[in-house]
Amino acid sequence: MLRYDPTSREVQLAADRAYRPGEPVLAWCGPQPNSRLLLNYGIVDEANPYDRLPLEAIIPASDPLYSLKRGRLAEQGGGLATQQLFQLSRGATPLPAPLFPFLRLALARTPRDVWAVEFGPGAGPLDGGSEARALGTLRTRLAARLARYPAPAAGVEGDATPDRDPETNARRAAAARLVGIEQQILRAALAQIEALPFGQRDAQGGEDPGAGAPALILD
Repeated sequence: MLRYDPTSREVQLAADRAYRPGEPVLAWCGPQPNSRLLLNYGIVDEANPYDRLPLEAIIPASDPLYSLKRGRLAEQGGGLATQQLFQLSRGATPLPAPLFPFLRLALARTPRDVWAVEFGPGAGPLDGGSEARALGTLRTRLAARLARYPAPAAGVEGDATPDRDPETNARRAAAARLVGIEQQILRAALAQIEALPFGQRDAQGGEDPGAGAPALILD
């Protein structure tokens, strides 16, 4: 276990027993995403099943239907709120199921549409046009987030001019692997949207996905 020694002002890893010189010491880091593993231990696990990428979705108070939508979430949303943090996971379907009815509600344009949104297992779209707008909005935000990742820094994975400090190179390589995993999650999410009914890029018929709809903040 990790513990802090106030005398030496060091963080120490306490072993569970005596180890022979050269014997490997294994430590269970717990069910943590790679972002926490990198911060706490300086490692990235390529096969980490607990990896998550947070996506915050907000129905702003400036929405003319905000009060109605907030009430609908309180009654039927299963714990969802107008400011909600969703977790994208690794795999072929990284988008969590509750995200879809949340988007339908957030982008609803009339009180009738607000009341028509269903939550829970088997909840489906209101209609093709509104579903295309919701998925198009989500796709646009995810693509923008993917585009924000910078190019690999010098010294990372085969760069022609690596840093002379091996420790610096190791940290950069671990950070680069983490960024690569996050990009994989985003690409898988975009592919999941594309495979859904009304999720194709041309499903809106040329309409801006968010045109005429209340603001929705996704980040």
